[in-house]
Amino acid sequence: MKRDVLWWLGFVWSLPNTAVGYLFALALARSCPKATSAYWPYPRVAICRDGSVLQRCWMSMRILGASCGAVVVVRDGDSFTERTLKHESRHTAQSFVFGPFFGPAYVLAGLWAVIVRGENFYYANAFEIDARRAAERP
Repeated sequence: MKRDVLWWLGFVWSLPNTAVGYLFALALARSCPKATSAYWPYPRVAICRDGSVLQRCWMSMRILGASCGAVVVVRDGDSFTERTLKHESRHTAQSFVFGPFFGPAYVLAGLWAVIVRGENFYYANAFEIDARRAAERP
């Protein structure tokens, strides 16, 4: 019960992020006619099939998935794994904690990695490190 209440509080707190995520998913559905969605033990998941502009763009940038609030979007194919879903779901949990401040906090963590530590914005970002660790857990 307590866990359900905390989930709903986090969901409401991150509604601005989720709204942006749903807009992104709608745009994805328009640009990717083969997009599908599914409910896993995760939040909303949109799967982008091969051939779309987004799919080709993500492949060139080696992006496996993205999340915004309670919306998770992943590429289809080899990248569509339990690990990718766990990673993106961890970002959803982070969004539930930081709410509308998740985006700015993510950018600040990336800038901290670059400016202060002289490392990569993505790989040394504290949010990404946390998501990678969560994805490795059984």
